[in-house]
Amino acid sequence: MVMASEVETEADVFRGCTSTELITIIVVSIVIWTPLMATLGIALLGSMMMGLGLVLVMTIITVFIGSSLVQWVKRDKPEGHYQLVIQRYLGKHKLRKSGFILHHGELSLGRHGRAER
Repeated sequence: MVMASEVETEADVFRGCTSTELITIIVVSIVIWTPLMATLGIALLGSMMMGLGLVLVMTIITVFIGSSLVQWVKRDKPEGHYQLVIQRYLGKHKLRKSGFILHHGELSLGRHGRAER
């Protein structure tokens, strides 16, 4: 039997990462490794194409390490926990409106006196 909560969440694709997290790891990895490996290929191997071949190897290694790191960070946390943490952080630092009440201290309804009838 399929539960409704199981249908609403994004499925794990690889080592506990969802497809969105996996794509993010891959894109960040390619953006970081491409200039580094192209420069390394030109400097050490004399060919930029050799460096670009190393980009693929480094991306695969980064996906394994990054997915393990994401799996460790998400362990024992409810679904969507870190999205709320990020929204709260951005709201606290006035970078984005979070929709949360971020007030520390007493909250009041403005009723200080006795109610009149």
